Amino acid sequence: MVWNKRGLLSDMGRAHVFYFAEVISTVDPDGAGRIKARIQNMDDEFEDSNLPWSFPLIPKFFNVVPKVGEGVRILMWTVNGTEIGHAQNTNRTYIGPLVGQPQYLTKQEKKEAMITSSDTGNGDPSYNPYLVEPLIYPNPEYVSVQGRQNADIIFTKQEINLRAGQATPGSNISRDSKKLLLNKKNPPRIQLKMVTETSATNIYSDKIHLITYGKSIGSSDKVGLGGRGLSYTTLESNGVNSGLSKNIPDSTIDAFLTSRSEPLIYGDKLVYFLTLLQAYCRGHEHVGAEEPPIGQVGKIDELLAFNLDQLKNENIRIN
Repeated sequence: MVWNKRGLLSDMGRAHVFYFAEVISTVDPDGAGRIKARIQNMDDEFEDSNLPWSFPLIPKFFNVVPKVGEGVRILMWTVNGTEIGHAQNTNRTYIGPLVGQPQYLTKQEKKEAMITSSDTGNGDPSYNPYLVEPLIYPNPEYVSVQGRQNADIIFTKQEINLRAGQATPGSNISRDSKKLLLNKKNPPRIQLKMVTETSATNIYSDKIHLITYGKSIGSSDKVGLGGRGLSYTTLESNGVNSGLSKNIPDSTIDAFLTSRSEPLIYGDKLVYFLTLLQAYCRGHEHVGAEEPPIGQVGKIDELLAFNLDQLKNENIRIN
């Protein structure tokens, strides 16, 4: 028997509910998410520009458009009773792209996806990413949304994790190289978690900027930049809102936000400094108006030597 990825070759003569196709174009003049995809053998009569439109099966609430060269499933239905199999007379809708294993989320060519062990192929996998480095990709038992490039949202029991950079940036994550590297240095993450009757929100990152809109508070002659709201227009003109689409370097955006914000203060250190100051004020006593203070006044030496810069957390900044 001769097999292909749909089953027996002789089976291809029958009408199917869906067909595998290769994406030729994703340029839709109407912005409706339509693509042009070629079904082998069935679409031989079409030039690329004349291929029928395929409409997205997934609702517009989700933006998942395949890339040129990737594979998709094409579902067809008849028009005016015409039998499925006549490409000119059928409506098409697509779902995809076909991705055999999660390390190919960035892009996987149709031919490669069809031979990877998955629901679209029957190949024997030489590599299982979940076994090599299970913390990079979501556990299959969890509900998750994975982006194309090193970012995801994972829903577990009473917990949501929004992650980015979980794999080491720049690491070779191809299946053949087997060099999946977990970022154990600084993966940013926002965690929402319910523990018994207590809720917790945890943010992990090298730097955190807390930016608010609104009018400025205080006059411009005051020390520091805190209390100065940033408008959407100001953020936009400095690439904060559109940096992704305009490819503005992260370092440029970070420098701008740092210049327009102030470091957060360590509470315990501030209280300790104020305690020293309080002790000094309470014990400050003179015999005469022009005489020096009586005895040791609090921890005056420690108070004077206190480095005020240690009060500031430069990695968490607010405006």
